Formats: sequence, structure tokens, C-alpha cells
Amino acid sequence: LAIVSLDKGVSTPQGEINMGNQLIENLTNAEGSSEEDPVMKWTHLKDKATLSKALDDNQYYGALVFPEDFTKEQAAAQSGKGEMPVVEVMINQGKNTMLASTVQAGLTAIAEQMGLKTEIEIVHPVSSDGGVLSSMMGAQMTVMPLIMMSMIAAMMLFFSTRTARD
Repeated sequence: LAIVSLDKGVSTPQGEINMGNQLIENLTNAEGSSEEDPVMKWTHLKDKATLSKALDDNQYYGALVFPEDFTKEQAAAQSGKGEMPVVEVMINQGKNTMLASTVQAGLTAIAEQMGLKTEIEIVHPVSSDGGVLSSMMGAQMTVMPLIMMSMIAAMMLFFSTRTARD
């Protein structure tokens, strides 16, 4: 998974604050994961152009993108003067269609745990109106009920013809 912070941060009397970069650091150094066996492997990218190229090359299943004014909007929302910032969740269906919904649920849950709103963008959407995927799905949906009915019929024959054992 990729993560990008476009956040410019804000200047305060205490110094510079950049919530986007802080959240990236927290996510990439999360407890419970290690270099050998991470729960989620995050790659921090510097800008959206790099992310777009990487998604075009199917390098990542998805990404979180923090907007330019993330810290400013977060501060305004916490002081009751605005709404929580929207984090962009990008899902790459082209890399793995089956995993895309799981990645979407995971990234959305992470954003919600942080109290953020999400905007979902599907990258390389897979068409269901033709092509290899829809023909495979159609074949599976035709064959699966036949297999299930055959199994049920076999079980019914087995139980109806077996003899009682003492």
C-alpha cells in the first residue's frame, strides 16, 4: 500500500505542525508489525504524480492521500470551526480485483479510526460488462449451483440407501 501526504502543515507559536506527516509516521511504524512480517506494508511516496505512475504500473493495491490543507482543516474541525478533512482512498482494481474490496474496507476503516472522512477513487476499474473477468464469473455462477445440487443429491442417496448399524 502507498501513502502520500500533500499536507503543507501550519505554523504555530510552538513551531511547525504537519499532521499528515505525523499520521504517515504513525502508520508506517505501527506496533504489531515488523520488517519481516508487517501487518500492512506501507510505502511513503512524495507526491501524487509518483503515486499515479506507480498505480499505472500496478505496484500498489491502494493508497491513502492526505490533502494539502489537512493540518489546517483538522485544527479548524477540532476547534469547532470547520469539518474534518477528507482523505482520498485510492483502490487499484487492476492489480487484483478480488483483493480490491478488502483493501478498500481496510483503508476506509483506518481513516475512520482516525476520525476522518474518506473519498474513494477506483483506479483501473474492471468492467463487468464483458471481457475475460465477466465470462469467468458467468461460468462460475453457472457451474457452482450444479456442483452444489450434485453434492446434495449424493448425500440424499447416501443417507437413504445406507443400512442401519448396530
